[in-house]
Amino acid sequence: MRYIFFLIVLIHGLIHILGFLKSLGYTIPQLPSINKIAGILWLVASIVMVATAFIYIADNAVWLMTGTIAILVSQVLIILSWQEAKFGTLPNIIILIAIVIGCAMWIFDHQVEKEIQAILAQEAAYSAQPEKIIITENMIIHYPAPVQRWLRYSGVVGKEMARTVYITQKGEMRLNSGQSKWFTSYSQQYFTVSIPAFIWKVNMDLYSLPVIGRDMFANGKGEMKITLMGLIPIAIAGNNVKIHQSALQRFLGEISWFPQAALKPYIRWEAIDDSRAKATIEYMGVTGSAVFHFNRKGELVKFVAMRYKDINDEKPTEWIAAVKRYGQFQGIKIPTTLDATWMLDEGPFTWYRFEIIDVRYQ
Repeated sequence: MRYIFFLIVLIHGLIHILGFLKSLGYTIPQLPSINKIAGILWLVASIVMVATAFIYIADNAVWLMTGTIAILVSQVLIILSWQEAKFGTLPNIIILIAIVIGCAMWIFDHQVEKEIQAILAQEAAYSAQPEKIIITENMIIHYPAPVQRWLRYSGVVGKEMARTVYITQKGEMRLNSGQSKWFTSYSQQYFTVSIPAFIWKVNMDLYSLPVIGRDMFANGKGEMKITLMGLIPIAIAGNNVKIHQSALQRFLGEISWFPQAALKPYIRWEAIDDSRAKATIEYMGVTGSAVFHFNRKGELVKFVAMRYKDINDEKPTEWIAAVKRYGQFQGIKIPTTLDATWMLDEGPFTWYRFEIIDVRYQ
């Protein structure tokens, strides 16, 4: 779809050169006589339109501005030569629709970027002065045995306590249990550790239509927003204690990518047996819990929580993140391939399977 649109804009732009050539005296029977001033405008429209095509394919948001200028000039010229050039209106309409969608997605991205900067600034203000904290063996010996084993295996002992974490993911997603088709997704996620917060931003193609979304927990509140083309809401949830709790539980499960956070005072651990420990997280009046399952080696094998799937649900549903593969980033061993599954009454619904591509600790 992306390359098809590129070709539409490129070819449409090149066709505008005909108006310029006509003004120079070339014989083009399909066009009426065109004076030199109008011919220059046809050339300008062509140059800006062709430039827009290449700026678009380079994934630069400037194409929204150049494209708007191009279709305005183009459409004025088409109206002046309506009888012969009226069919050029169709590609202009297509480009205009794409610009509207592009602007909506840019606004969405810009808002998410502001939210990311807000949580990072909050973390920076909180931890502006303290010295670097190095995790020691003495800091973990009071935790349940499986949690100690996990922390040692992950390699956090002797490492600095992370303050922010940036993660990129590639995955496949399904929207409901009756759907057999998986949709490829790419996501970025930011975490702050001193103050529990995250923002997850996802891009996905749904039958060749762009879907963008954001899930977050910040200032004690969770909120999710998934839209089609940045314009049509697919899933909107927030301002509800169930959403706040579910988002905080998500943060709790995802500390598997930055195990240092297991030592933070907002998380309380209780031993269940030699392979399981219950974690309870509490922040700004919101509380959530989950059970971490470990093997003898110290690897996390799965995370199980009772989460609200929907704000209209009367009771929470079991949610499982199962680890399929481990990897290592900056000397920290973490789960890198996982499946996320809702245990519904009609059976397990694995809705998301994904891989961690990159992790950066700061």
